[in-house]
Amino acid sequence: MDLMTLLPSGVLLKRSRSRPKSLLNISGHKKCSSNEVPLWQRMERTAPVMLYDVHPDTDEGAILSSLFHKTLVYPDFLIQRLFRVQNPILWLHYALKRKQIEQDLGGLDADERRLFHGTYRDRLEAIVRQGFDWRIGKTHGKMFGNGTYFARQASCAHEFTDCGGNKFSARWTADSGFMESREFFRSQVQMPTLGSKYPQFLNQPFITIPGFHTDQDSDDMTNGRPRYKTQTSLAYENGTSDIWSLFNTQTHPLSHYMIVAKVLIGRYTTGIAGLQRPPPYDQRDSLVRLYDSCVDSILNPEKFVIFDNNQAYPEYVIEYRDLRWNK
Repeated sequence: MDLMTLLPSGVLLKRSRSRPKSLLNISGHKKCSSNEVPLWQRMERTAPVMLYDVHPDTDEGAILSSLFHKTLVYPDFLIQRLFRVQNPILWLHYALKRKQIEQDLGGLDADERRLFHGTYRDRLEAIVRQGFDWRIGKTHGKMFGNGTYFARQASCAHEFTDCGGNKFSARWTADSGFMESREFFRSQVQMPTLGSKYPQFLNQPFITIPGFHTDQDSDDMTNGRPRYKTQTSLAYENGTSDIWSLFNTQTHPLSHYMIVAKVLIGRYTTGIAGLQRPPPYDQRDSLVRLYDSCVDSILNPEKFVIFDNNQAYPEYVIEYRDLRWNK
């Protein structure tokens, strides 16, 4: 297997002349098909990771918004910005882990899912640069093992975010009575019908923060909003490798952050508190033949726990506001 085929298009890596071929070409494995790698934009050669703004009017933005707003309904929850994470090294580790799980399953699919992960603002840079690491997480939410938690629904992940970097989870805030309960309004997204391929916006969910990756000249403004230069299904061309500034200076003071991740579920079983690794599925070899992940319910899993950091890739970051109690 040529490891370069695991990297997304748009990634430019310079091969060292002294690098042995064995690191780039592993025999005995078939090449990845084209649908296994994401469509990325061209990156800076010296940047190990870049974040690109996803335009709300693209297919990419519409699909992600519809997933988010299935349970965090507009206008109570308002998406401010959405970023695509382009980290070639993290993706390579993830792609290799997917191949390993598929091999362990005898060629079956690794059960890759797109799930939500709520986090505090001060952990975002570490996640997009280094990946998920359950060892730096808090002690709450560990009912199914001491791993990294992901949720099928955005509303569940929201409970583990903080507001404006205040380090108080939304669950604690709600339980303490700080959040005024209000009736949810209709969703901003109309789901696909027989005659449409993608979700359609009923209202515009995104707002633009002036000065961030936009040209404020009048020629580039349409109805008070930037006119983005973009292809139909890609984010617009501006990206940044200055992750710290993005999440610390170019942000709304009341923003929440959530990560949309690709997660390899593989074989799973019900988790229990205190697990440091998945339990064995074959007691004859309890040190090697382990499940790949744990869940809250075998029949209808809503929460997923992984113990190997390479089993998840932080695909997108959503910056949003909870307007139920602070408009």
